[in-house]
Amino acid sequence: GALGDGAANRREQIRDYELAEIQGQSALDLSREALEGIGAFAGLRGVRGQGIVMQLEGSFDAVAINDLVHELRNAGAEAIAIDGVRITSRSVAVLGSGAIEIDGEALGTTVEILAIGSPDGLKAALERPGGYLAFLEQFIDARVTITTSQSIVVPATERDLIPTAATPVE
Repeated sequence: GALGDGAANRREQIRDYELAEIQGQSALDLSREALEGIGAFAGLRGVRGQGIVMQLEGSFDAVAINDLVHELRNAGAEAIAIDGVRITSRSVAVLGSGAIEIDGEALGTTVEILAIGSPDGLKAALERPGGYLAFLEQFIDARVTITTSQSIVVPATERDLIPTAATPVE
C-alpha cells in the first residue's frame, strides 16, 4: 500500500543522496587535485621529478642566467630552481650590490640549476651544436656541466605571488 510506496520512495531518495555524495566527493577530489597541480606549476608547492642538474661557473652575468631560464622553459622544463630559489613567472636575475640576485637572493660564483622535465630532452636542447651552452662557453667563458637525475626536488617559492595590479575577470 501507501506505506510500502512511501518507504520505497524514501529508499530511492536515500540512494540518490548517497550517489550525489559520492559524485560530489569525486568532484571535490578532482578540484583538489587540479588546485595542487596549479599550485605546483605556479611555484606555490615544491615538486619532485626527473630532470637535470647543472653546475655553472665562470664570468656569466644576469642576462646569461635569464637566457638560460628561457632556454630551459623552451626545452620543456616544468619547474626550475637556481641556487635553491624557485623560479616563477615573476623571477628575474638582476645585478644587485656586487652579485647577481634572483628574487632578492644573491647567487654564488658557482651556480646550481635544477630543472624538472625530460632529462634527455632538456640535456639535448641545451647541448645541441650552436645551442645556448655552446654560446656560453665560447663567448662568456662559462663552464657548464649537466647531469641527468631520476629524482630532483625543486622547492616552493618563498615569494608572494599575489598580483598587485591585476584582478580576476568574472
